[in-house]
Amino acid sequence: MEQTTGNFNRFAIPVRMGIVIAIVKMLISTIQYQFFLGSFWANMGFMFLSFVIGIVLFIVTGTQQRKAYGGFIDFKSAFQAIFVAILISVVVSYCYDLLYMEVIDPNMIDKIAESSMAAAEKMGAPQERLDDMAAQFERQKKESLKISEIFLALLKYIVMYGIVGFICAAIVKKDKPQHLA
Repeated sequence: MEQTTGNFNRFAIPVRMGIVIAIVKMLISTIQYQFFLGSFWANMGFMFLSFVIGIVLFIVTGTQQRKAYGGFIDFKSAFQAIFVAILISVVVSYCYDLLYMEVIDPNMIDKIAESSMAAAEKMGAPQERLDDMAAQFERQKKESLKISEIFLALLKYIVMYGIVGFICAAIVKKDKPQHLA
């Protein structure tokens, strides 16, 4: 399906879009962390917003790649372009989040724990559940900087977004009609 002319670089669009998506996700994260970290529901809203915007921009990546290929793109080429954008955006935004938690706001995990505990308490969670949550946050805080945990979390995000990438590729693929092939 890759019928292009000239010096077409099949990675130019995905790399550029991966960087754009990472910047957008970093801006959303910064707004979330600066202004809404104490609100459990606002945090959930921002996480959902970031996810949806990411999906839309992955579809845009595939659509731009399809245009660059002359209006038609097979599933493999669409997924490849989207997955490159996924890798770049996930790795860059994840590294930014780590940097934010460790350098910019080292008390961030404590703030998240407090807002989550307050939300659970407000919903009537029993004290035993609140104690379990507090212990879980303490474990998370201690283990969050282990290299194995960092790579495992990063891999989890890449796999999750990879599945989303399959769906996005299926949406943007457009096979060349038989009479044009």
